[in-house]
Formats: sequence, structure tokens, C-alpha cells
Amino acid sequence: MSRTGFLDNLTTEQTETLKELWKRLFDTFDQESEESTKRSSGSGTSTPAASPLTAKPKIKLGGLFRKKKTYSVDDNDGASINSALSMSDRSPSRSELVLNLPVQLPRGLREAFWAFVYTDNPDALLLRFLRARKWDVGKAYDMTMATLRWRLDEYVDEVILLGEEGIMEMLDQNQAGQGEGFMLQLTSGKSYLGRPDNGGRPIMYINVRYHHKEDQTLASLQQFILYMLETLRLLTAQPVETACVIFDMEDFTMGNMVNAANLFYVPKDLELTEHYPESLGICLVHKAPWIFSGKSGNYPRHCSLLTFYTAVWKLISPLLDPIVAAKIQMTENNEDLLRYVPKESLPSSLGGTNETLYRFIPASEDTRTSPTVYPEEIERLEKDIHDLETEYERQTQAWVDGQGEGEGRRSIAMRHRVARLRLDHRI
Repeated sequence: MSRTGFLDNLTTEQTETLKELWKRLFDTFDQESEESTKRSSGSGTSTPAASPLTAKPKIKLGGLFRKKKTYSVDDNDGASINSALSMSDRSPSRSELVLNLPVQLPRGLREAFWAFVYTDNPDALLLRFLRARKWDVGKAYDMTMATLRWRLDEYVDEVILLGEEGIMEMLDQNQAGQGEGFMLQLTSGKSYLGRPDNGGRPIMYINVRYHHKEDQTLASLQQFILYMLETLRLLTAQPVETACVIFDMEDFTMGNMVNAANLFYVPKDLELTEHYPESLGICLVHKAPWIFSGKSGNYPRHCSLLTFYTAVWKLISPLLDPIVAAKIQMTENNEDLLRYVPKESLPSSLGGTNETLYRFIPASEDTRTSPTVYPEEIERLEKDIHDLETEYERQTQAWVDGQGEGEGRRSIAMRHRVARLRLDHRI
């Protein structure tokens, strides 16, 4: 029997909790629109009451990997909505890296929400936050708002919209050479996305042996991981909601260890952070050195056992939360991998029959100077997407108010996904 709490298997209580979360979001979006109208007309100058969510910390590159703030909101006095509104009413305290972005997107919470949904199902997205907060609607709301704020503050959607070469140029504006480090990671085969596992989940391969500290700055590495995480989301479609991560640690050396801990943020961020909850299906650690698997063996001669153990412990300790630990499996050989990944998906280098070799192909000069752009089609798709979002909200509001079962919402969500993918292809 399938677990409850997912899109096709909700109890009556879970359905009502989802409706309550939608109601809080709509209240926030509507109040934000009212406040924006007042400010535009000059009829209101008041600002929402201060709360822990209203703080405007200086944003620096690599926000995905900084220690997360803990946000606390008192729902009893309405601060939950006010604090959420204050997120979008902030000065752009971002480095030159982001201030020079050539992409301009709407900056409201409603727009941020739909940009976050992108090709996902809106209900499925919110259900992940509810499951992550054990169906406490107040905590799930706060978690959702914190994520929207993070995406606004870090300009996640604008950065991803730039594409690989746009990100390279953006990084170079911040510091010469950072862009080259970003592209080197794309071409090196350090990480790439592949065919689905036995559960239909898209696979992210991480080849730790290709990671070398001198190849990129920490900022480039973090931007690369964020780009891979966001791209992975595009390959996840209903009824699949999670991803598979394969850490290939064959030929892992001490030289790969420096800054390699950042690579372990992939499964950690897919599961534990406030921004990608309930998104990790399984993490396969392949051919791990003995210290990872707990088996006896030789350790490097140039360092003591204690030093080596301490270094490795610091590397993997972020993964040892019980939630993630239950999803980590050690695979000693290629036969072990085939228990989780079908032969036709697994690369031949790992014992599968997939002969496709990863090769990153950058945009050609002709493509960049003479892009195939269809302005009329892009304008039409943008209008279609806006209309679909408006209709989805209308039907969801009616469903929340008890007017019908919301049967048409699933179809609208699918059409929205298709339109988004078409627009992304044209852009």
C-alpha cells in the first residue's frame, strides 16, 4: 500500500491541512498586492511589524551553503503574514555579481512562488513542505516563506535563467576566472544527470575523483551545485517526486578531499534544508574508501589514522542525520548498483549497457550571435503561462472555500508544465 501524504493518496485531514496552507498563501499574496497598491498610490506609508523574518542580512555568493537562519513567527498576532510581506520590501543588498544581472524578473511573493513551482505540480510542492514539518501548517507556511525569501534574496531564478554561458559571464564580472572555473566543472564530468533508476527517479552522478581544489573557486563550486540542483528539478515529474544521487568514489584520494565536502551538500540539500525538502529518494555511495564503509583497509601513509579519520568524519558528518542516513546505501561493486539502477540506464563504465558518454557541448558562436528566437511565440507562451497560473489560483481558491473538488487543477498543472518547458526551450 502506498504511503499517505502524497498527491494521489491524501487522507481527509491531510487534504484539509493542504487547503489551510493554500489559504495562508493566498492571504499573504493578496495582502502583498494591497500593500503594493497603497505604496504605488502614496495612500499608505506604513510598513509591516518587525519580526525575525524581516531582517535584511547582507547577501553574499554561496547563500545555499551558509548556516541557515531559524525563523520563528507567532501566528496568533498575524505576524506570519506581515513578516512574509516584509521579505519583498527590502533593499537589494546583493553583491555586484547579482546587481549586474541582465535578467529582470518580477520580485513579488506570488511571482516568486510560481517561479519556484516552474514545472512542478503546485500541490505536490506544498505537500513536501507539509511532510517535512509533520503536517504542522504553521511551520510548513514559515518554511515555504523562508524558501521564497531565500530565492528572492539570492536571485536564484534570475541566475538559472541565464544558462551556462550567462552564469559564466556573471561570475567573471564578480572575479576574473570564476566563470572559467564554473565551465570547467561542466566539462570535466564531475557531475551530470542521467537516465532514471528503478524507481523512475532521475539520477545525478557525482564523480568525486574529478574534483580538484585548484580547478575552481569555492564560489564557482557552490554556483555549480546550485545550478545542478535546479536543473535536476526539471527532470522530476509526477508521479516521481524525488531524485537518486550516485557518488562514484572510485579512485578517491586525499587530493580530492579539499573542499569536496561541498559536494556532499547535494543529498543534504535535497533532503534536509528548508529549500529542497523531501526531494532525495536514495543516495548510493559507490566504491567508497574503507573509512566510509567501516571496513578494514590501508590508509594513506603520509597521515596518521587519527588525522585521516578526522578529515573523513568532517566530510561525511553532515549526512548522518537519521532522515538521510536511511536513504544512503553503500555499493561495493557494479553488481550492487544494478540492484538500484537498470542496465539500460547505468553507464557502461559502471557495469550497465548505456554507451552514451557524457560530453558538455557549449553553445556555438553561431547560436549566440544568431539565436533562433520567436518573439511572437515567446509572448504567446508567457501569456498562456500567466493565464494558467491565474486559472489554477481561481480554481484552488474555490476548492479551498468548499466550492467543488478542484478536479480541473491537475490538468492545468500539467499544461503549465508543458508551457514552461516550451518557453524554456525557446529562450
